[in-house]
Amino acid sequence: MLLTCWLLAGRDPPADPAASLVAPQAANSASQLPQHLYIWQRVWRPAHAQALAASQPDFAALRLLSLQYHASDRGPVWTAAQPDWTLLAKDGRPVTLVLRLDGQLEQLPTPAALWQRWVATTETARQHGVALRGVEIDYDAPRSKLGAYQQWLSQLRALLPPTLTLGMTALPDWLQAPKQFADLCQQSDSLTLQLHSVLSPEQGLFDLPLAQQWTQQALQTPACRLYLGLPAYHANLIQTPGGPRIETETPLPATGQRLQLRSEPQQLQAFLHWLGQLLTAQQMTAQQMPAQQMTAQPLKKPQPAQLRALI
Repeated sequence: MLLTCWLLAGRDPPADPAASLVAPQAANSASQLPQHLYIWQRVWRPAHAQALAASQPDFAALRLLSLQYHASDRGPVWTAAQPDWTLLAKDGRPVTLVLRLDGQLEQLPTPAALWQRWVATTETARQHGVALRGVEIDYDAPRSKLGAYQQWLSQLRALLPPTLTLGMTALPDWLQAPKQFADLCQQSDSLTLQLHSVLSPEQGLFDLPLAQQWTQQALQTPACRLYLGLPAYHANLIQTPGGPRIETETPLPATGQRLQLRSEPQQLQAFLHWLGQLLTAQQMTAQQMPAQQMTAQPLKKPQPAQLRALI
């Protein structure tokens, strides 16, 4: 498994966009690792200019919500975000456009229908001079549908121009299906393992032992370009008569007690310290491995050259 980068995933759009774009203090301990930043907002405001400028020293690339396909009372609908393309072009950092597919959808849009809508967005970005790197699919697929999802991704990849990379997010639950997880790694140029989840109000959005366990499991998958998604946001757990609901990107029209789910910087800092130790140990192991053994065996641990920029 090639661990190339970690990123902070901030999905809660507060009134002041700067609040969701500035890295928490925990990120400073991992400054040697390249970092990407999610901008998960449909509407861009003037304050984004200041927020992007403040994020320049810490984040090497941007990933931004561009399109959503989600359920509604009228059936599945498309919702497009309205980024400030001029501002992104001025910013200059590589940009990945993210499509969010509702995990509750009974059926995904056809890759052709998706690309017909998305291609216009990619052309708009290029016309404004944005450094467009690729596209990413954010879909919380049930484990039972991973085979079908892989086929869907294969069809989408065939439609993409060679200048665009194809990335995807992944749930820790997928690690319980190692073959399908490895197949998805092969189908995409990069995979972002989401280390944030809603397990219980007591555990919040980030559980350190589980994040360590999931990372170690993912590192056993050979030849996969891995990113780690860490939370820089909070969410609400709403107790409704129909069951608990999670409120993140947008307020939900639901009544009931709201419990705030938090991500604690101290736990993130501890994870980054552990990750640095893990990568250092793997580097030392790779350096001690005989050259013949390194070329004869499948790549399961990063070689020194692949980690040199990260440690």
